[in-house]
This record gives sequence, structure tokens and C-alpha cells, in this order.
Amino acid sequence: GTDTAGLADIGPPRDVPMRQWMRCRLVEDPVLYRDDCTDEQWSELRRRLGEESQWLDEMFGFSLEARAEGVAAIDPTGRLSDRRFPAGGTVGHAALLLIERLAGGSAPGAWRDRETLLAIIDELIAQHGGSWANTSVEAPATLLDDVAELLSDLRLAERSPDGELRLLPAAARYVVDPDL
Repeated sequence: GTDTAGLADIGPPRDVPMRQWMRCRLVEDPVLYRDDCTDEQWSELRRRLGEESQWLDEMFGFSLEARAEGVAAIDPTGRLSDRRFPAGGTVGHAALLLIERLAGGSAPGAWRDRETLLAIIDELIAQHGGSWANTSVEAPATLLDDVAELLSDLRLAERSPDGELRLLPAAARYVVDPDL
């Protein structure tokens, strides 16, 4: 997955203009969170958001979704993405359902321990296992690991070394609104 730890500390190298660094980050990372940036970088990004959005659309076909927590570069065609999401298949379906379950709780951004996550995966298998790959249905822990890896690679969730998982703000994009 994308390792973004410490990126706010390093920022752009001295010989790389801030604008170029921001564009690279927006193209390379599916989500750029406010916490990934220094105050100066965040202010600059917010100031140039309209211009950067137009440039990314023209150059790559990306659209930017900006919220208080960060900016997501959306690749609607999936041509330039390393991993598509939402995605078909067992892992993609399970990931969407896990987001829905975790976001629907009283604390959507809270850390969930591995035991809780495995219980949710078991429930999802009971509900949807008939249409999922047998290898995933027979190995819930592996399915959980694959789902956690996908969500973490896309910066929709964060994993701890001991198997805990928490949703990040961009995951809210994939929660179904029952009022629609």
C-alpha cells in the first residue's frame, strides 16, 4: 500500500515548487488528508483547488472532491488507478459491506479490534457467502486481511500493527444514503 507516514514532515524538496509537489500528491495518492499537510501546504491547496481541479480533469480525467478532512482525486474511468473501487468480486463487495457496517455505528472513525472485525466478516459471509468465492468464505481471516489491505491502500481505512482497523473520512463516500 501507499506509505504516507511522515509525508507532512518532509514536504516538497527545496528545489521542487509547492504547486508541483501538490499535483504529484493528488495524482499519486487517492486521498490527501488535511493531516498529511502542513498548514502552509493545506492553505495553498485550498487556495488553488479550483485551478488544480480543472488541471487534473484536463490532464487525467480526474475530478476532485474536497471536504474539510481532505481532498480525494476521483478517477471515474479507473484507467489510471492501481486498484479500482468500488470493485467487483468477493474482496470488493466485502469491503463495501464492511464500510457500511463500520460507518453505521455510533463511532464510525473508532478503532475496531480484530475479533470484532472477524465477527462482522463472519456475519457478512453468512449473508452473502453464497455468491462469494469459496476460498474467501472458507478463510474469513484471510478475507478480512484482503479487505483491510484494499481499504488501507485506498486510504479509506487505517490499520494498526495488531490488526485493528478504523475508517478514515473518505470512506463516507461509499456509505449508502437511505434517503436517496
